Amino acid sequence: AVVSTQSTGTTSTDRDGGSDNIYPRLRISGKIGKKNPTAMTGYLFDPRRNNFEKGRQDTFVFQGLTDVGRIKCIEITADGDDKWLFEMIEVHSQDRRHPAYFRNEQEVWLSTDPREGVSTLKLCS
Repeated sequence: AVVSTQSTGTTSTDRDGGSDNIYPRLRISGKIGKKNPTAMTGYLFDPRRNNFEKGRQDTFVFQGLTDVGRIKCIEITADGDDKWLFEMIEVHSQDRRHPAYFRNEQEVWLSTDPREGVSTLKLCS
């Protein structure tokens, strides 16, 4: 089955938390019975908006993703040449009543530059 998935990222209120040139994607992992399906989003980017500003929420909708069942984990991969600090990513699937929340409790920065952060981060609920 294919579903619509909505992802909302909350950017940190840290002085340098926002980003002007980062393009994250999510690999969403779930559980359906004994299966562990995954789905990959496109870039979390809206060209009509200034994405990932300090303290703001940005919402992105992706149509036609594989149904992953109960959402268990996300893996965030960054492209671009900036860094981004997010507080939380919330993922909703049209087939599930309750969203999954993934908090960046360790305050890990996303960046393609290893001196600034990590290019991939896995969070599980």
